[in-house]
Amino acid sequence: MNTKRKIATVIVLLTSSLIFAQSGSDKGSMKKTSEDSERTNPKTGNKNDPSASIYVNFKNAVFEIDAVDDSSQVDYVEYKIDDSDYIRYSGPVYLSKEGLAKISYRSVDKAGNKEALRTVQILVDNTAPELKLTANEGSLKNISGNTFASRNVSYTISATDALSGIKEVKFSVNGGEYKSYEGQPMRLEKQGVNWIRVTAIDKSGNNTDMLTVVTVDDEKPNVEIISSIPLISINGKQFVKQGTVFSVKAGDSLSGVSQTLYKIDKGEWTSFTKPIAVTTSGEHSIEVRAVDNVGNESDLKKVSFVVDMEPPHANFKKAGSNRE
Repeated sequence: MNTKRKIATVIVLLTSSLIFAQSGSDKGSMKKTSEDSERTNPKTGNKNDPSASIYVNFKNAVFEIDAVDDSSQVDYVEYKIDDSDYIRYSGPVYLSKEGLAKISYRSVDKAGNKEALRTVQILVDNTAPELKLTANEGSLKNISGNTFASRNVSYTISATDALSGIKEVKFSVNGGEYKSYEGQPMRLEKQGVNWIRVTAIDKSGNNTDMLTVVTVDDEKPNVEIISSIPLISINGKQFVKQGTVFSVKAGDSLSGVSQTLYKIDKGEWTSFTKPIAVTTSGEHSIEVRAVDNVGNESDLKKVSFVVDMEPPHANFKKAGSNRE
């Protein structure tokens, strides 16, 4: 006696990419054989490993079961989800609960033969992945709602998904072509505003998009020393007048100035908060520098001068007499 084809298949509808398909001739054909009775059980064809999981989300968690028998014809198909009771199949099966579900199914022909029980594991994941873009510790500065960094900052992307797991992470910089992210640190070479777009897709098709805007500041701040009274040049040296004080002016066009520092002679660097006065007679120098918010330092500026706190000595004498 020839064994005729009896197949039950599970088909993932809509957008799912994994489909349980029948093997053999056209699906759905039901042919009556010339035999008076049938004693063979139906069989199920399955291209995929039945123990493997199908990953879906709420948009495509819809399934149908299709049974075909070429001999005595299919009487009914029954299925159950997890440990529930068997239900006779009458239309698409919807899975809305997030998590892993086991569908057990089988077909029964009109001769009373039951095929061996088939199972498939289906993971419903409705939660999008979590994405994070991180930089060197402390290297990003948020100033008035804008993010600044220096050119030597490196960035890494992390993506996590608690259920189905991450399928793909890709990124694009400044509108360029998307590239697959393989864990490599990346840098931004363009001075000014940069756009980093990142997409993470999990195995169920959920995706998360993230846009990060970073302004790269690779320019040194500028700094200058300003005296309240112009210095006087005498015999190649700069002298200060009494009451002269020095101010420090610093600027940065991108991230802004974080620190303005000065030191007198060989003293310690000190934050500039008020005008600087030097009242000790002798030769002196003031050095200044500025640091912007991403760590760029200005060139040093220095002014040297002489403080003369000794008053001149005037001598009153009779005209024409010798000076004493």
